[in-house]
Amino acid sequence: MYNIEITKPAEKDILDAAKYICDQLLNPSAANKLLDEAEKAAQSLENMPQRHAIVNDDILAKSGMRFILVLNYIMFYTVREENNTVMIQRFLYGKRDWMTILKDGNIDG
Repeated sequence: MYNIEITKPAEKDILDAAKYICDQLLNPSAANKLLDEAEKAAQSLENMPQRHAIVNDDILAKSGMRFILVLNYIMFYTVREENNTVMIQRFLYGKRDWMTILKDGNIDG
């Protein structure tokens, strides 16, 4: 069983996405669904987090960056075997230039 930790950037990503859906798209039920699905996805990583693919990029792959799809979003995470911890790194809209965002960001892996 792995512990799940959400980094500050990932937490902000999730909350910003829900706020955008609620306030800009005027769809609070979709915002709540996104929050529920994000929580389910994170909890699903408690067991066998390695079952999801590593990102198809040499630089990000070296950090062990993996991903799981959550509706129209991608949850990026790394696994720390030394302390059985999954670090949720970012939660980005799938159509954004997420590869650049991840490479420019500070990956805690």
